[in-house]
Parts: sequence; C-alpha cells; structure tokens
Amino acid sequence: PPSLLTHFEGKVATIRNPFTHPVTPHIPHTEPIATLSSFKILEDSDVLQLVTRHHATTCPLDPIPSAVLQSISAELLPYMSSIINTSLICGHVPAAFKTARVTPLLKKTSLDPSDDRNYHPVSLLPFLSKTIERAVFNQLSVFLHQNNLLDPHQSSFRTGHSTETALLSVTEALATAGASSLSSVPILLDPSAAFDMVNHKLLISTLAEMGISGTALSWLRRGYLLV
Repeated sequence: PPSLLTHFEGKVATIRNPFTHPVTPHIPHTEPIATLSSFKILEDSDVLQLVTRHHATTCPLDPIPSAVLQSISAELLPYMSSIINTSLICGHVPAAFKTARVTPLLKKTSLDPSDDRNYHPVSLLPFLSKTIERAVFNQLSVFLHQNNLLDPHQSSFRTGHSTETALLSVTEALATAGASSLSSVPILLDPSAAFDMVNHKLLISTLAEMGISGTALSWLRRGYLLV
C-alpha cells in the first residue's frame, strides 16, 4: 500500500538525516598487510555447491522458482557460472539483481495491523543475486580471517560466534574488573534500523584501508553499494 511505502521511506530518511553531512573518515593510514584486488573465478563445482547447499527461498522476481532451479542446476551450470564470474571479473552487479520484492510484515502478531508503524519491510532478492552475494562473502571472509582483520571482540556475523560468546566476553571482563576492585559501567546501544545507518562511503574507505582494492573494491563500491 502507498501508505506503507511512504512510512518506510520516511523512517529511513528520518534515521539517516543526522548522518547525511559529509563525513571525513578518521582512519589512521597504515599499509595493508595483505591485499585483495580481485575475486577468484569460480569453478563449476564451486557454483554448484553455492546453488545446491542453501535453502531455496523463492523470490517472485525469479523467472524460475529456486527449488526448480536447484533441481536442474547441472543443466544450467555453465550459464550460471558465466553470469557469476562475469560479475566478479567486471566488478559489476546487474541492475535486475539489485531489485528486490519488499513485503511488509507485522513485527508481532499481537500488534494492530492498521498501524503502519507496526510493520517492518522484508526484501527478497533474486536467487542468483543471493548466490553472487554468498560467493563474495565467502572470499571476503577468508581474506579477513586469514589476516586477522576482524575485531577480536566481534561476535555477530562470524562462524562459531553468537550472542552467547558476546555475553561470555562481557561477563569475563566484568568479573576481571571486579576481582581487581575496579568499577565497571556497561554502555549498551541498540540503534533502530542499524543497517540503514551504515555510512557506505565510510565503509568503503575502511575496506580500502584493510587492503581491498581493484575490481574487488569496485564490485562492492559501484556494483553493490553504488557509492
């Protein structure tokens, strides 16, 4: 409905407005210990693994239901490999792969469905778009982990880490401080629509300082984030 579209757009604009002024990244320049200037070209076996080993969530924008695509993936493998590798080589993401089907869902079933504020948007991207994302994610993760570029205290979006490891880390820090007769004051921050608050220019600058460059950075900057 138009009212929901207006609500979602207005909410994001309101959240981002305080952060729209130009931000100069205050990142001390250091020479990266390693570089990732291009993404590795995927073999057909790599693509087949990406396509078949993930839950098939069908997007209405997909010309073929993802479950059907997975069942005939062997026949379509050369074409899917070509699409994915062309994107990685050129540092470009097709416009169709950045178009999502947005569905409004109630935050809780007990909330009033007539109030637009009780909904949050859920975006469904085409299946091949998510497949390319996973290909890039896998290579970026390997690079960041092998070169110890992630904050050691980061618990989210890391294999083997969760809210439990975050809680254990905080508990240990508090216990250590208490044993040394020190005072501790936890500062907890839970921003609304956190992903909408990410400054893309600052994110790209940070990745560049970490050693991401060339077509790899171009894929993220111009192809994916449009910075």
